[in-house]
Amino acid sequence: LRAESALNIASLLHAGDRGLGKALWRHAVGSGIKDVAVPMALQVGFALGLTTELQPLLVRLQQIAARGDDRIARTASIDELPAFVRERHAQAQDLEAQYRRAETVLHFIAEVQNLSLILPHHQALLEREAGADHGMLLARWGGRPSPDSFPATADEVRLHVDVSALLVAAHLEMLDDVERIHRPIRIAHGTTEALLSMRRQLDPVQPLKLRAQQQVERLVSDGRLAVGSSAGMLDSEGLLPELVGAQGPEWAALVAEAKSSGGFVVEYLPLQSSQGPLSVPSPISSLLVNCGAIGRSLRRHGIIPADQLETACLALGSEAAELPEEASIERATLLLLSAGIAELLAEAGILEAACDAFRLRLGVSDHQRLQACLRQAEYDADSRVWLDGLIERLRE
Repeated sequence: LRAESALNIASLLHAGDRGLGKALWRHAVGSGIKDVAVPMALQVGFALGLTTELQPLLVRLQQIAARGDDRIARTASIDELPAFVRERHAQAQDLEAQYRRAETVLHFIAEVQNLSLILPHHQALLEREAGADHGMLLARWGGRPSPDSFPATADEVRLHVDVSALLVAAHLEMLDDVERIHRPIRIAHGTTEALLSMRRQLDPVQPLKLRAQQQVERLVSDGRLAVGSSAGMLDSEGLLPELVGAQGPEWAALVAEAKSSGGFVVEYLPLQSSQGPLSVPSPISSLLVNCGAIGRSLRRHGIIPADQLETACLALGSEAAELPEEASIERATLLLLSAGIAELLAEAGILEAACDAFRLRLGVSDHQRLQACLRQAEYDADSRVWLDGLIERLRE
C-alpha cells in the first residue's frame, strides 16, 4: 500500500477504527511521505492521539518552512501575529458585508475561511434560538431573481434541493412535511459525500487535548483545582520592564502572589519574547517552575512511580527539561498555573496527582477560554449526531 493511500485511509478512520488508523498512519510515515503530505500527516497524527510520535514530522515541517516553500508551510514571528489577526478580522468583516449585500454566497465564505456549512446552517441557528446574536442567514441568495409565479398545486412541483436547503430544512424539522408533499425530493450527486466531509470537520482535531480539557473542568467542578485571579496583587517591583512588557501585568501579579505566598508560577520555560529567550533575574527565576519540575517533585514525594514520571516527561517534551537550580516543590505549596499549563499536565497524566499533592490554581481568563472550547466541543458532538441522522436518512 502506497504511503499516500495509507495516509488518506487513516484520515477517514480516526473517528472509527482508531487501531487500524494508527497502523496505517505508521505505515505511511515509515514508508516515507512527500513534503506536501507532512501537514496532513501531522493533522491525522494529532487526531489519532499519536502526539509522542510527531516530533520528527514537526522538525521536518520547520525545515520545509525554512526552505521558503510557502505552498506547504511558512515561518512567522510573534511580531507578525497581530497583523495576521487584524488581516483575518478585516477579511471576515468584508465578507460579512458582501454577504449582507447579496454580493457573495455563503459557500464561498466557508471556503475562504475554512468553515463548515454546519456552523451557519445549524449551530448558529441553535444559538440564535437560545437568544444569541449571530448575524443573519439568507434563506436564498439575493443575487438570484425571484420567480414570477409559483405552481398552483404540489403535483406541478419538481423539487431540487441543494445542500444548504437540505441543512436548513433538517434544522427546522421540515423534511418530513416537504417529503410527504413533494416526494421524490431530488438532490445532487455527491450530497452524501459533502455531508460526510462536514461530519469529519466536526471531529476533534486533537482528541487528547479535548480529553485533557474535560479533565481540567471536572477537577474544577470537584473543587480539587481552584480558579482565581491575582489582580489584587499587581506589583512589578523587582521585575525588569522588558519582562512586564513581554508577559503583561497579569503575569506580574502572578509572580507577586507567588512571592508573597511562598509558591511558584508554573510556566513554559525558558520565557520567550519575539526576539528570543528573556533574561530573568534570579530573585524572579527562583519563583518559576516548569511542568517537569512538578513531575519530579511528585516522584520525590513517592506520589507517582518512576515509569509514570518517564511517560509524563515523554509527553511533556521540552517542558520536561530539568533547569539549573530547579526548585523542589513541597506538599501543599501554592502553584499558580500560566495559561495552558493545566491542560499540558493533564495530557501528561499527572494533573490529578498534582492537585492532590499541591494547591493548584487556574487563572480566570484561562478557565473562561477552556469553557468556551468545551462548549464548542459539545456543539460539535451534538452536530455530529444530528448529521449522522440526516446522512442515514439519505441512505434509506
